[in-house]
Order: sequence, then structure tokens, then C-alpha cells
Amino acid sequence: MPAVLRLYVDDCVYCSNTGGLEGTPFMLEGKAAYRDYLIPIMRANQTVSTVINFSYTTGIGRARIAIFIKHRQSGHQITSTYRQIVTYREDRIARIDEFHDVARLSSFWRLAQGDSMAES
Repeated sequence: MPAVLRLYVDDCVYCSNTGGLEGTPFMLEGKAAYRDYLIPIMRANQTVSTVINFSYTTGIGRARIAIFIKHRQSGHQITSTYRQIVTYREDRIARIDEFHDVARLSSFWRLAQGDSMAES
């Protein structure tokens, strides 16, 4: 995690059109908030992502990413793609805007969490 966070400016902003179970948009500000958001996700899931394509023009990168997620406790898996718009400042990431399939991703999280709670 420390190596990843070195790629970001201290006042970075992360925005996503889906916020987990509720499927509502959300935004985080600052490296600490982004770290605190990512750590539980990384602990609960095995993930692999691959950049399908990336373009960069004058401080803005655009990417399409394929992702595989396996929820460790329930064993549920999903593959999906999403888009990112990444704004850079001084060769580091200042802002990420992510666009996911909201219905697909929030359904996966509800199913994984529901089955995990049933097993507990």
C-alpha cells in the first residue's frame, strides 16, 4: 500500500459512481481516506486488474480496466470492466473518477455480504 500511495498527491480525490452495497456515488479526499477505503477491500477480496487501454493527453489519462474480484469469505466471483479518468499533477495522481456498472457491482457486493453473514 505505501508504494501505491506514493503515486498520489497528498490531497488526492477519488470519485466513484458506485459506493458498494447501496450503489450510490461517493467521493474521498486525501491519501489517508483513500488508504482507509482500500485496505478493507483488499483484505476481504482477491482482485486482479488489467488495463485494457490507456491514453494520456496534457495531464489527463483515460483508461478502460478489466477486473476480477473474488470475495474471500463467500467465494463469490465477478469479472467486469470499468473506466477511469485520471488527472495528474506534478507526475502524480491528483484525482481519479471511476465509472462502473452500478447494478452489476452493487448486486455482487450485496450477494457476497449476504452469504458471508449467513455463514457467520
